Amino acid sequence: MAPIRSTGIGVSLEDAKLQAFKQAIENRIGVLVLSDREIQNYRLLKDEILTYSAGYIDDYNIVKQEKIGAKWVVVADVWVSSSKLTGRIISSTNSDGRINGKKASDSFSSFVRQKEQADRLSEKVLMAFPSNALMPKFSRSEIKFDANRNAKLLIYFQTNWNKSYLDSVRELLSLIQDGGDGGQARYVQVLYQQEESDWFPSRDRFKVSDVQLHHRFATQFSNDRIAIRLRLKGGVKTVHEDCWGVPDSYVRHDPWGNISILGQVRYESVITLTIPYRSDAQRVLEASNNVELRYVDSSQCQRNARGRI
Repeated sequence: MAPIRSTGIGVSLEDAKLQAFKQAIENRIGVLVLSDREIQNYRLLKDEILTYSAGYIDDYNIVKQEKIGAKWVVVADVWVSSSKLTGRIISSTNSDGRINGKKASDSFSSFVRQKEQADRLSEKVLMAFPSNALMPKFSRSEIKFDANRNAKLLIYFQTNWNKSYLDSVRELLSLIQDGGDGGQARYVQVLYQQEESDWFPSRDRFKVSDVQLHHRFATQFSNDRIAIRLRLKGGVKTVHEDCWGVPDSYVRHDPWGNISILGQVRYESVITLTIPYRSDAQRVLEASNNVELRYVDSSQCQRNARGRI
């Protein structure tokens, strides 16, 4: 691959060289501008822009370097590799045993910076699961009475995946996937519906061989992390709040470590609250006029629900 000639300007010679590397990587690989949005109750709370280039330098030659006033200017020919080329040899010794340690170190530093960017970008997307990934919608409620004279408040709701979140995950994975040799890489696949009327889901599969990155996906995309938080409200005041784990599967892990995000599935669920016969809990029911549902990380649940007010 031909080198890219780029110019960097910085307060020091090293800073100017790094800016030249950055410009070359962006010119070769391109830049992702990610809009990281968090939605709560269908309102936009945060819109944060993060840029990322999925590449690092292979080699370089300094064409020119000079100090102009208080700034350094570096012109360099830079060879750039995509981060998808895992395991590629980026430096080797000459036949006489000499090695350019400085260039090898610069290439390694560039690789480390790219991985740090990938980790930071991944963290932004992954930490939005499940709160921004799953969208519950209240359907209806019912009151029933059991044989022990207790009242049962049944709250029915539907859950869909946030399509914008699935798009963000797919876009992220398309950049940070790093292939892998033979059967060493495991995949993360996203299933989704392009249109609501589609009978069969679309499927995008991405190979990830980076152990730390794959572990982060496997840890975050876990059904054990998903909980639904219920708030019964009287006006703006919360009169009762509780959390439940969910019985449904939103993510699937196979024995080989592959991860499937089941973004094509729609869920129908019900929460049952028991109001004991002749108890003060009836006042909670009487004061309630609104139901608020939200998916949260199970670690945010202060206690396990027992299904009783």
